[in-house]
Amino acid sequence: MKIEFVCRGNTFRSRLAEAYFKSKQVEGVEVSSSGTYARRDVDGPITWWAQRIIDRERLVQAESRDWRQVTPQILAEADLVIFLGKDNYEFCRDNLGFVGDYRIWEVPDIGM
Repeated sequence: MKIEFVCRGNTFRSRLAEAYFKSKQVEGVEVSSSGTYARRDVDGPITWWAQRIIDRERLVQAESRDWRQVTPQILAEADLVIFLGKDNYEFCRDNLGFVGDYRIWEVPDIGM
């Protein structure tokens, strides 16, 4: 099973979720993350808040090294997409044609 976490910038919420789930090493589950507006010039590869939590919780080995922009292909390859906020689901539905299996977790974005 492939799970994709999607937030806005892929620099905080989805990256933390990805690192945490990867650290659990669940057999048969592949986890990745992306963002609807992922851009290096916004926050860099990861926010300092997220990096601090990843370091403190010893999740560095499970951490992705860079952000990733969500695409229709990324969404289509996922068995389950977890959107961190309804706005990210609506963006993917309306702009990328997403119609797959999904959940919405209303996790507030820091600074938003």
